Amino acid sequence: MIVVHGRTAVAADTEPLPAPVPPAGELSTELPPPGWSTRAGWVLPIAPSAVPVTDPASGVTAVITAEDRSTGQAAAQTVDPRDRWLSVLEPDGRTRYAVPLDDPPRFGPVITDVDGTTVALLATADQVRYWPLTGGPGTDVDLPTGAHPTATAGGSVLLTLPGDRVGYLQGGTVRVVPLLPRTDPGIALDGAVVLTQPDTGAWWTVRADAAPTSIRPAPPPGATAVQNVLAVTATHVILAWTPALPDPKSPTLIVAGYDRATGRLLAATTASAAAVPHTTTGGVVGNDRAGLTAAGPVVLTTPTTGPATLTVVPGFTATAVVDRVYGTVTGGKPAVAAADGTATVLPPGTLTPTGTGGTLLPVVSQDRLYALHPAAGT
Repeated sequence: MIVVHGRTAVAADTEPLPAPVPPAGELSTELPPPGWSTRAGWVLPIAPSAVPVTDPASGVTAVITAEDRSTGQAAAQTVDPRDRWLSVLEPDGRTRYAVPLDDPPRFGPVITDVDGTTVALLATADQVRYWPLTGGPGTDVDLPTGAHPTATAGGSVLLTLPGDRVGYLQGGTVRVVPLLPRTDPGIALDGAVVLTQPDTGAWWTVRADAAPTSIRPAPPPGATAVQNVLAVTATHVILAWTPALPDPKSPTLIVAGYDRATGRLLAATTASAAAVPHTTTGGVVGNDRAGLTAAGPVVLTTPTTGPATLTVVPGFTATAVVDRVYGTVTGGKPAVAAADGTATVLPPGTLTPTGTGGTLLPVVSQDRLYALHPAAGT
């Protein structure tokens, strides 16, 4: 009912109710990651198969949901089971804002940087869409035909295009540059792409409006030629080198980590050639705030104090870097990589966190997002 009292009257229910805080909860049939309890500060239903991403700097999470909880009124509405929203969540689980989606995204969401702003980004079949993480108008960018987006650890979104071209997002459009001779697609930074040169280990920074620049790393002690590029992130490059004095009976490789911006050697180690992956930059995970970068079994640790270390964990495949490096060992069993280069197998049913930020740890169980409290005494 609307009651009118002259020209200044308003509807009684026009003021939006605050976004509701999800209720607390507890895991029951699955185990928390090491160092975390089963108690959750809040639990929020999410869309089936949705994978949340959390900004480690702010603790804000982006995830696809089946309802809009940005206000109390929106949360109380009946929705179609096919409806989807991109929801950006505060560290306490409240919805900062929600954007309705016409179709499920084929890429994302990811939290990344575009034009100096941290954004929540996703891609449909023909568009990239992104919104400032703090809120505000979104940007829609048409994708070139055949563009394939990939996320970058610590960087932006790389677009791989037909015809030996790559692209990056800048100024509300896709900037396209050609691959240089003898280079492979690497990653995207905010405003550039990084290409790798597998035969020399060099990496090139390429922009649409500037001449390319390159860094050619020096070999670590005892190394001679580059065998493979193992990882490129916004902060690190990891290379495998052949030793100057190879042992034919027990083949080894020298694995080295570098600072991407300067080319400075950070750490190196010798490992069995069989333990070092032969793939390139795919499957790289990292968390710069934790000082961790991982590619397959290779883990580079760069603490804020003390020297960097590099280890190769045989049989381990990294899948997530949060407060530590999570992954799997042979047979698909969940495990964490230890600082001594060994993998600790976790009990069956142990959940892998989806990110980190603030004082709670996000995990997903049965299409619900749980924000776990630390275990007692940790």
